[in-house]
Amino acid sequence: LQEAARQYPQSDKIAVPARLLLIWNGTQLHAGLFLALFLAVAVWFYLSWSAAGFSLRAVGAAPEAAQAAGLPVRRTVWTTFLLSGALAGLAGAVQVCGVTYFLADPYSKGYGYTAIAVALLANLSPLAVVPAALFFGALASGASEVQTAGVSSVVIQVLQALTLLTLLGAAWVRERLARGRREPAA
Repeated sequence: LQEAARQYPQSDKIAVPARLLLIWNGTQLHAGLFLALFLAVAVWFYLSWSAAGFSLRAVGAAPEAAQAAGLPVRRTVWTTFLLSGALAGLAGAVQVCGVTYFLADPYSKGYGYTAIAVALLANLSPLAVVPAALFFGALASGASEVQTAGVSSVVIQVLQALTLLTLLGAAWVRERLARGRREPAA
């Protein structure tokens, strides 16, 4: 995949017909947004309304109980690996076809870690991933803008970390309050 000019460790730019259409000129907002929205709904439907989704949730929550109930644990785990890998590959293809237009080394700039943060912020809900991803995307986009104003982009990373810590702190408080209600008074 080395580019023809052999200047940088990257591929040649993909052809214009293979690029995703821009939705809004002057931005990087492209047709991948509609694909992401469709897939978020499809994954939600799969997890919420299909037998395979029920099996996935059961195996994820308690594999031993799922095995005892007769659910195919190994097949469910492998299916989940394959589907999540396919979605991750599709996300990479959307990144290449909609934003960078080439593959470079190193390709990933922490996208996997950002995806984990987005999933945490969304509380593992496929539909809530959309606004959480838009929030983190807006922060990442704003990082380059604040640098031009003389502010370090580390401020954006601190803001992302504070968002996650606040979310985790609120979940911890909720859990402690719920546990206090369940325990009988001494």
